[in-house]
Parts: sequence; structure tokens; C-alpha cells
Amino acid sequence: MRLWHRGAKSYWWDELAAIDLSTRTPLAIVTNAQETNPPLYYLGLHAWTALFGTGELAARLPSALFGVLAAALAGWFGRLAAGRRVGWFCLAFLAVSPMAIQWSQNARAYAPYLCATLAASCCYLRWLRTGRASWAAGTALSLSLSAWLHHYWVFHFAALQLHALSLALRGRLRLRAWLALSAAVIISFLPWLGVVLTQAARIQREGFWIGRPGVGAVEATLRTFMLSPDLSHRLSLAYVALAALGLVRFRRGTLLPSAPAPRRRAALLPALVFVCPIALPVLWSLVRQPIFMDRYAIAALPAFLVLVGRGLVSLPLRPLRAPVTAVVFALALAALPAWYASVVEDWRGLCATIARASRDGDEVFIATGLEHWGLHYPTGAARITYVGESGRAQPAALPRPDHCVHGFLVMRQGTLSPDEPTRASFAQANPGLVFTAIEGFGPNLSLTRFDCLPR
Repeated sequence: MRLWHRGAKSYWWDELAAIDLSTRTPLAIVTNAQETNPPLYYLGLHAWTALFGTGELAARLPSALFGVLAAALAGWFGRLAAGRRVGWFCLAFLAVSPMAIQWSQNARAYAPYLCATLAASCCYLRWLRTGRASWAAGTALSLSLSAWLHHYWVFHFAALQLHALSLALRGRLRLRAWLALSAAVIISFLPWLGVVLTQAARIQREGFWIGRPGVGAVEATLRTFMLSPDLSHRLSLAYVALAALGLVRFRRGTLLPSAPAPRRRAALLPALVFVCPIALPVLWSLVRQPIFMDRYAIAALPAFLVLVGRGLVSLPLRPLRAPVTAVVFALALAALPAWYASVVEDWRGLCATIARASRDGDEVFIATGLEHWGLHYPTGAARITYVGESGRAQPAALPRPDHCVHGFLVMRQGTLSPDEPTRASFAQANPGLVFTAIEGFGPNLSLTRFDCLPR
């Protein structure tokens, strides 16, 4: 499922940024302060694309492979946290999860990051159960990798910290060993800290593109976790009810009563790993700088599946368990065709349209900050000029030489920045030009033909 249709869609905005960054030197990747994510994924993509090229099939293959690994790790995590049946549920559902498949088919760091956080959780649980130093080292290594893949690692790390603290307060964990492990993870992140501070200062000065989350942000995230953002309200409540049932079972200590004590102490972990990557960034977004996006919280997805799976196997009426589980999987499979058919941003089609419809002397003007990334696909245009910046309320007039200028205006309209320039605002700023829209490249991407007004 992760390989199917992998090259059919054009790169979109974020993938273009990743491809552009990966083509730079390793030093330029590490020191880049414009990209807000850590550099490990881009360094790996740099080596990968040097061997296999920057086409969609090649660049997206590592994410697809990590997505397959994530499903296996989710099964292991579910088994360690809640038993064999929940483990199989987590493996099977993540294998068909629309959200997991979506980000396994993108040349971005989400699938590797999900693998790293799952590996950290699994190694941590094995360490609790066996006490072996090898599992502690695996936990530290996985957490360090996640720290170099995505900034949301800190919320997953916070979940483990809270769980370890709860055990230490009850005398069930050697606090000194956990503090040493945590210190090793933090030290491994220190080389990147200077760039993080530079990024934070820039965001504080210039603002960030993410909008402040509304009241329904958490519910929308849960809908995305299970099927899609368009999931009905009542159906999303049913999934929440299953997760709540699983959480109650954890709290009552009825989970695997015959299991050894370290296995039972794992009960709180899925709840914390589910809550922290969602609740903490939402709270920070409401109080300080908005930073919450549902895809950033993808590390919480397997933990949510553990709760839902535990709820399914805990349904009071045994005859209901199999039919309800079948319905859960059927709904996930039914949502996949919509994802495969969706179009986010068809840059490939847009550039092909420019190449096909261009005339002699045409120029292409790119608006809203694409100057940092450029066009990955050929347009056949003699000249490409970048105008405007993302988030500008007032678009600049198009550069105009002495002769009549004509060509195409490319705009990416962000859904979270209402003050970005629009086609109408560009037309108002350029009264000497006539604009004709060309549609069909996704909800956020537009192409406009412009020509001089006849004299």
C-alpha cells in the first residue's frame, strides 16, 4: 500500500523544500536556518538522491520503507504495552492507516521519525522488563535519532520522562540510570542547539506560518488518526469511546493481571505517549507561539491505537468484538481510495502547462516565497523571476521592463495565512496587465496567464 501510486502524484510544497535542501552540501544542510526541522533526514536524502536521483519514485522510497518498518514496530509496541491481540491490531491498523500511508508516501521525515519514536518506546519497555543495559542504550539511541529528525521529539521525550518519574517515585526505577540515559540524549542534541536558537529568534521576529489552533483541533487530530479529517463527528466519538475504555482498563490494573510487575507498569505509557505530543503543543500554541499541526503529532498515533485496541478486546460483550474490529478496518480501507485520488499541489502539471502554453518572450513570476526552493520541474520558460514573500499583505507590482511583459504568475495560497497575496490583489497592484486564471492544480496552487492591456 505504501508503494502503490507512489510516483503518480507531483511533489508538493514541503517535498520541494526537502528535495532542494537535500541537493546542497552536507555543511549547507546542517547550518541551514531556514528549514525548521533538524537535518538528519535531509542528510540521508542527500546521500540517497545522489545515488538514485530526485524523481518522485526514488525520493519517496525511503519513506515507504520506513513506513513498513513502523507498522512492525507498532505491533511490537502494542504487544509489549497491552498483549498479543492488541499488538496484532496495532500492526494491522497502522499498515492500512490512511494517515500512516500518506506520510509514508511523502519525501519528508515523518515516517523515519515515527520509526524512531516507536523504537524508543519499545526499547524503553524492554528495559523496564529486563533491566539490561543494551535496551537502555537502544532507548537512548532511538531518542537521539528522533531528536535529529523532528522537533516534536521533545514531547515524546516528555512522555517518557513523566512515566519514568512516576516509577521512580514509587521506587520501581533506578532514577540515576534514567537520568544518565536522558543526559546522553540531551548531549547528543547539543550540536544542533545553536541552529535551533537561531530559528527560534527568526520565528519570534518574523512570525510563523502555523495558525493558532481552534477548539476542535484535538478532535480533528483524532479524526485524522483514525480515517481522515472528514470523519463524521459521531464516528470520531465512537473511536474516542473505545480509547477511553482501553484507558479505564489500564487505570484499573486489569491489564494482564498474571503478567510480571514490569509488564503491568507499562500500562501508563500509551496514555502519556498519546496525550503529550498533542496536548503539550496545543497548550503552547494557545499560550505562546502556534506550533501545532496534526501530522507533527504522528508519534501519538500508535499509542492511540494501543488504547483503541485495548478498548476493542475489553468490550463487555464478546460477540461484539470481532464485528466491531471488522468495521474499524473496513472504514480505514474505504478511506484509502480518496487519499490515492487526492491532489495536494500538482506542480508537475502546472509546469507542464507552462511549457505547453508558453509563447515567445513569456516570463514566469513566482509569488509567495518560493525563491528559496525554485521549480523542480522544467517549464521551458526563458526567464523565471521571484516576487513577493509568503505572508505579505500587500503584493509588490510585477517587475516591468520598458517593453510589454507577458507570461505566467504562479501562486501558492496557504490555508493558514489569510493575509497572503491573492490573484485579485496582484491584479489590483498591476493595472496595466490583464489576468486570466488557469485552474486544476490543487486547492492551494494557482496559475494565471497575464498579458499587457491593448493600447
